[in-house]
Amino acid sequence: YPDVGVKIAAFLFFVALAVVGNKIICGWACPFGALQELIYTIPLFKKLKRKSIPFVVTNTIRATLFVVMLFLLFGIVGGKKGFVLYHAINPFDLFNFDFETISVIITITASLVIGAVMYRPFCRLICPFGLISWIAEFASFYRVKIDHNLCTECGACIKVCPSGTAKGRVEKKVIVADCFSCTRCLNVCPEDALVYGCAFCKSEKKGE
Repeated sequence: YPDVGVKIAAFLFFVALAVVGNKIICGWACPFGALQELIYTIPLFKKLKRKSIPFVVTNTIRATLFVVMLFLLFGIVGGKKGFVLYHAINPFDLFNFDFETISVIITITASLVIGAVMYRPFCRLICPFGLISWIAEFASFYRVKIDHNLCTECGACIKVCPSGTAKGRVEKKVIVADCFSCTRCLNVCPEDALVYGCAFCKSEKKGE
């Protein structure tokens, strides 16, 4: 593209927002993410058996696609520079009704259908910025955090967390699944052990 500098500036801006607040773009601003979220929460589909794929599997698939994209982009594979894999599976074409390839239609349809039984499949299995924003979560100033002194490990947050992040937090794992800041866990915690706040600030003790 002739405007590479503009693309890079936009990318860095989005990353900066992800650092300011966990998943500000993915969780609160992305239109296709919102559409998947809406489908997942439709009462009729809640009766279906929800599917959960281990994070190590979903993230491996997403990271592998990202690496393949880089190999193709720089001509390391295929011998032709400039090919962007994600153009062939870009769900955002839905919002301007400009479907470049049949693979785009398949991607959109599959994401929305699977989204009825699996939380945000495109975000967790394919989206390149989903991968980048997951990495940015480790540096996010504002995010969901857990006070293990208050947590009784009742499992309420684990039960409602659609991405498996809560389980990792309760088990004190360093690497956990994407948190889309949906706040489901905050709404059910009986001990107020979970809060959305400054990640690097000291938490006040309950009652103070």
